Amino acid sequence: MMVSMSAAGAAAVCLPAFADQPAASPNMAIAAAAAAATGAELYLEVTVNGEPSGQLLAARQGPRGLTVSRADLRQLGLNRGALAPGVAGEAVEASDDLAPDAIAGLTYRYDPASQSLALTVADSLRTPFAISARSTVRPPRAGATPGTVINYNGLVQSARTGGRSAAIAALEARVFNERGVFSTSGLASSIGADSGRHQRFIRHDSFWSESDSDTLRTLRLGDSITSSLAWNRALRIGGVQWGKNLALRPDLATFPMPSIGGSAAVPSALSLYVNGVQQYSSDVPGGPFVLNQVGGINGAGEATVVTRDAFGRATTLSLPLYVDARMLAAGLFDYSVEAGVPRGGFGVSSFGYRGSPVAAASSRYGWSDALTLEAHGELAPRLLNAGAGALFALGRYGVVSANLAASAGAGTGLQAGLGYQYVARRFSFDVQSQRAQRGYADLSSRDGSPAPRASDRAALALALGDSSSMNASYAAYRAGIYVNQPANDAALSAAERQAIGGGGQGARIVSLGFSRSFRGGVFASLAAFNNLDQRASRGVFLSVSMALGERAAGSVVAGRQNGVAQLSMSAAGAPDLAGGAGWAVQEARLGDARLRSMQGQYLGRYGQLAVTAQSNGSGNGNTVALEGTGAVVLMDGVVAATRNVGAGFALVSTGGVANVPVLHENRLIGVTDAGGHLLVPTLNANVGNMLAIDTTDLAADRRVPVTIQAVNPRSLSGMLVRFPIETYEAANIILVDADGMPLPVGVNLTHRESGKRAMVGFEGLAFIDDLAS
Repeated sequence: MMVSMSAAGAAAVCLPAFADQPAASPNMAIAAAAAAATGAELYLEVTVNGEPSGQLLAARQGPRGLTVSRADLRQLGLNRGALAPGVAGEAVEASDDLAPDAIAGLTYRYDPASQSLALTVADSLRTPFAISARSTVRPPRAGATPGTVINYNGLVQSARTGGRSAAIAALEARVFNERGVFSTSGLASSIGADSGRHQRFIRHDSFWSESDSDTLRTLRLGDSITSSLAWNRALRIGGVQWGKNLALRPDLATFPMPSIGGSAAVPSALSLYVNGVQQYSSDVPGGPFVLNQVGGINGAGEATVVTRDAFGRATTLSLPLYVDARMLAAGLFDYSVEAGVPRGGFGVSSFGYRGSPVAAASSRYGWSDALTLEAHGELAPRLLNAGAGALFALGRYGVVSANLAASAGAGTGLQAGLGYQYVARRFSFDVQSQRAQRGYADLSSRDGSPAPRASDRAALALALGDSSSMNASYAAYRAGIYVNQPANDAALSAAERQAIGGGGQGARIVSLGFSRSFRGGVFASLAAFNNLDQRASRGVFLSVSMALGERAAGSVVAGRQNGVAQLSMSAAGAPDLAGGAGWAVQEARLGDARLRSMQGQYLGRYGQLAVTAQSNGSGNGNTVALEGTGAVVLMDGVVAATRNVGAGFALVSTGGVANVPVLHENRLIGVTDAGGHLLVPTLNANVGNMLAIDTTDLAADRRVPVTIQAVNPRSLSGMLVRFPIETYEAANIILVDADGMPLPVGVNLTHRESGKRAMVGFEGLAFIDDLAS
């Protein structure tokens, strides 16, 4: 309510009145009226919904009450839409002052005595306090130290009869630096018998790859596989590939993650539960809040937010959510472009490049969190293929997918697909169907693999309440035919003409399964399948697996397929990651055939060795094999033998200090050698990996400035990680005065030779560092 007051020589002004504050004295009223008459500026302490804002608000007293600037209200947490509906961008900040009570949903109380202003603001007017339920800490920048690595996997096998023997080695060589990595791989073999020996080397892939983690782009020159989507096929080529590489930042959430909004009456502690499991906790101020990037959900789930104030009063908000990792977050664009010459005979020929150059491109765009658009195109002499697709989320009721592609030139036709997927905690359903006309063709069709005429699948899974689950599936496939083969060709057989007329040969397979977990680490499953087009092609299998200690497991599989009984029993014990022995035994029967095998393994810092003996029960098929895996790394002038190197690795250097324990993610991985080096072969590329050294057993005269580092190697590369361990000269000395009494505690000292400062402790004791010899 507004009341009118007047004073001599002052114009009438309006001031707010409120019942729970004492009435202003006449002197206060006169002073306030005088201030209003001159339009003086007031600086008021502000509370918002009873909570101190910690800010002073500049206000002006006018004939109709207080006015404040929109910019100041913005600083207090009011959103732009509340301050200036229809005004976009920074225009809000530049607009004129306004009366707070002119905003619907906002009231205020002005206390002239304390020069304070109490605002009561509806949640709809306030900018929600935003927090993320997912860690936003970016890993350290990916790097690489110039070096070379050679991975090898060698096998030597000898048979008891016939003089049969084989030696096979799979090799991979990489050369890398900060710019990128060159990699080449292949398989060398020497297979012989009494009749002679055959030797050959088959090259697999050779390429140069360069990536930029800031722009998320990768350039690859050499052998590559064209990009593809769920509704088209890929092709091996030799050429160039360039595009977005989201794998360079695994910390980024590429799919839409839900947000949950709420309001806290007072500052509270917030806890997030996803499907009953706590995922996140934080503190929120009073007022509206929004919790972004809610994780821990795949498919349908329920998120519950609990806010609890200082008195323990809790408020609970539960929301059903649906997340599909196949989709792209709104505004995210993923693409790839390739051009080169098709490659055939991979694994058989080293240089199977043939035909005319081809080009392909794929892209995906998150139009919104509910719609992801897809596009794909292919180009070759006398062939053009283009298509588009979409994934559309039906809220919390699953995702619909659709695609349509067309080809022209050497093959003219259409391909269309439609699908639906729903995944929940106890129920999931997936159905996909794709059809192509007889003339439809793509790049793979030119390479002798015609596009399939039809492909269907349907899958149903149920999670039962007693640690068991059931599943059922149906899959149908009808092969394509060569578009340039006439159905009435006299040279074709009757079966070939029938296949052409029917659209190619195919199969329809149904399967059923049941599985259950038992106490003691026992897991059992029962599965059966049948080919509806070939009734004799069917089978049923029962498998039981169990844990046998910390690193050992056993399994039994029994079944019958196509009328032949099968039985397999096996047990294996894996070596410890830090090194040690492992073992494996197996006995299998397939009809009248029998196979027995025993294997011993040893995992060391330089690689792994395995010896395997096999017998088929007749004595003629007995073999013995020796297999070794490992790697050789050249980096920082050091040649190091190690285990097989993965996508990322690191060479730890302790400055020549031997026998220093090295830990990877708080787990002992080994100790440095006589030169102070240890190679850690299995790091995750493009992700921060924590490496540390254990200084517990170092001598007292050792100084270690850094004991833990976050390491982020580039893909297929390694990094040199230095933990400098220094040796220093120091002494504990006792300082006394002229009377032989210890100097008092806290006296500051400066060592003249080293310039180091020290402080006197109890009984005159001081520690002096960096002494000369």
